[in-house]
Parts: sequence; C-alpha cells; structure tokens
Amino acid sequence: LVLHDRTHGAEVPALLFSPQCKPRADAVLMVDENGKQGFLNPTGDAGTRVVDELVKSGRQVLLIDCVGTGEHIAPEGSARRSQREFPSDNSACKWSFTYNRTDTAERVYDILCALNYLQGAGGAREVSVVGSGRAGLWCMLATAFAHGIARTAFDTAGFDTMAYAASDFGEY
Repeated sequence: LVLHDRTHGAEVPALLFSPQCKPRADAVLMVDENGKQGFLNPTGDAGTRVVDELVKSGRQVLLIDCVGTGEHIAPEGSARRSQREFPSDNSACKWSFTYNRTDTAERVYDILCALNYLQGAGGAREVSVVGSGRAGLWCMLATAFAHGIARTAFDTAGFDTMAYAASDFGEY
C-alpha cells in the first residue's frame, strides 16, 4: 500500500493489517524510527505480537515508512541530505533549513498523511498513535496538528529537553 497526497506529491509506503471479521471503527497508526520493519517479525511476513493482538481485538493497524526510513531510504550513491555534511559552524545548515523543510518536518507530514488516510478512506472512527524510538518525537509533533486522536503512546528515546540546545540539530 502506498498512501498518496496529490496536493504535495507525498508518497508514504505503508502496510495495513485488518481483522478478518468486520473491523471495529478503531485504528492504530504505528511509527518506528526504522520504518515498518520495526513492527514486523524478523522474517518480515507478519506483525509482531503487539500488532497481532491489536488486529485480534478488531482494530486496523497501519505501519508506515517515514522519509529516511524503510523503503524511503535513499539508494546508495544517490543525492541525500545529511546534517553531517554541513560545515562545523552550521552556516550551510542554517541557510538550508531556513528555505527548506527539515527531515523531521517531512516525517511529521508523512504521519499526518497516514492519519488522514485512516480517518478518511480507512473509515476509522477513533485513531490512536504509537511512536517508537525517535519516531515517538515525530508522532508527538504530528499529533499536535492532528484532529480526533483518541490515544497516544510515545517513546521519547531518551530525549532530554533541558540538554537540547537550539543550535544543536542532533540526531532528531
């Protein structure tokens, strides 16, 4: 499944798990810093126990690959934006992020696209959001802009707001 946002040209690779019986009007969006693979078993052919339990309870579960994760990882040798390529004084970084969206902003947008899908075409009455690893922060940002979110669970991946300086772009 690929979610399309024709307005902005976004394409979000996704996997949708639905119960065999008539699904409840509830859905869970699960986002991991490693993409869909973070919630799949090691062989990649089925969901983890968490995904399986949610589906057994009658919920739809949508897993996505945000920009820079899973199927969204740029192939080796292709042009790819990396903060590590900027000079140590961050001058190019500051200029670039003034005129372009950051990877985090793109990931938040992908999450919003997935939420729109679940609430629209997916037919979910209630949508919950789970963010694992660094994706917990992406989900936290996205849900601030979303409507109708029933429940959230975010992993902050050790993010310390007190130690995070505005000039340090870090790993997030």
